[in-house]
Amino acid sequence: MTQATAHNVRLAYVEETSFGVVPPSPLMTVLPLIKEELDVQDRNFSVARRGEERVLTATSAGPLEVGGRLDLFLELESIGTLLKHALGSATTTGSSAPYTHLLLGSGSLPPGLSIEKAFLDINRFLHFKGCRIDHLGLIFPPSGGPIRVRLALLTKGMDVLPGQLASGLTETQTLPLAYSLSLEEGGLAVGGPLGIELILENHLFRDGHALGSRERWFLGPGVRRVSGNLLLGTEDMSYLSKYLALNSTSLKISVTAPSGGSLEVFLPRVVFTGQISSVTGEDGGVRQGISFLALKEDGLGTDMKVTLINNQPKV
Repeated sequence: MTQATAHNVRLAYVEETSFGVVPPSPLMTVLPLIKEELDVQDRNFSVARRGEERVLTATSAGPLEVGGRLDLFLELESIGTLLKHALGSATTTGSSAPYTHLLLGSGSLPPGLSIEKAFLDINRFLHFKGCRIDHLGLIFPPSGGPIRVRLALLTKGMDVLPGQLASGLTETQTLPLAYSLSLEEGGLAVGGPLGIELILENHLFRDGHALGSRERWFLGPGVRRVSGNLLLGTEDMSYLSKYLALNSTSLKISVTAPSGGSLEVFLPRVVFTGQISSVTGEDGGVRQGISFLALKEDGLGTDMKVTLINNQPKV
């Protein structure tokens, strides 16, 4: 019997027109997958009869908990749609490529994504419908990339399909490339960042199960929280001083691909919330780990501004 193999698993998505609804004649877009852990759990109810054996005697179906985690390569041609579903609407300018997409984290989130997990060597397909992004992490290594995207998804439900979710398939991303990375704090360049992690949490309402239905009917967002961690060398104690004084500053992360296109994340107002300098083993350097929290800046009206330049006319 043919067994499913990891290298023959494909993940692709369709943007939904309403929560959990696939549009007519959909076009799937392939995700640049590293690792996935999408699954379904049954919150069933078990019963043990009193006065009989000390074992469970019955169970009934309960609400379904569907979702999981994805690890992807960041590709400038394909990341825009995921950013839109994590942050909200995008404004696009340009009459021809390259196009500029601006996301300010304003407006409501799109309805959702339908994600197909295809086991191509055994011709089996799982449909995760009504997928919304609860957590998005951008992992920036030192210059040279590749950059990773970590997603935590909550979904309305899951179906097993007899065939593909859609016949049309597009693959906007190319192979992951090396990127050049720069970091600014308070408008000044930070030399030699060793690593950056940016975390966006939407705090989705995960218990929206309607009576009489095993699927979620609602996955509305809660308060957005943007935070992260910097890993730097240790030249001085200025970041420790800012942390102790709770001084606010700004951070800008800029990524440029050799073949063109760029991603800029600007946090107009951040406070440092922790700092530690670590010495490990025989390594000659002292690493400085700094955590931060982004806050709304009244002039910009948001806590996070993302500017994406690529060849896609829309995200």
